[in-house]
This record gives sequence, structure tokens and C-alpha cells, in this order.
Amino acid sequence: MAVVVRRTLGNAVERNREKRLVREIFRKARASIVKGYDFVIIIRRRVAREYKDRSDSLSALLRRFT
Repeated sequence: MAVVVRRTLGNAVERNREKRLVREIFRKARASIVKGYDFVIIIRRRVAREYKDRSDSLSALLRRFT
């Protein structure tokens, strides 16, 4: 799994925080993801500010691969 964040999103601290949040959501959903897939997640802009909203969005996307 790779996470890519555009520079226009903010400074390095903000971009790294976005990456950490996505990695944590991915880690928690790991049990429900089918093995054999490689994921590249590209964060272009902030859609949701709350962790729960982000988690729900990414989990919904990952469910498509189960």
C-alpha cells in the first residue's frame, strides 16, 4: 500500500498527518481486505475533517475489493 499526497495540500507536517491517518485506517481494515491486491491511495484534497468520516469513506472503497 502506498499513500501519495499532493504538495498543494499543505506543508510537510499536514501531508504526513494525512498519510498517517490513511495508514491507520488501512491497518484497522486489513483483516477484511482480500490478499493479492496492491493499493495506491492518492490524496488530492481534504474531503472530510473528522477521522470517523475518513474511515467510513476509505472503508467503503476497500469493501469493493472483498
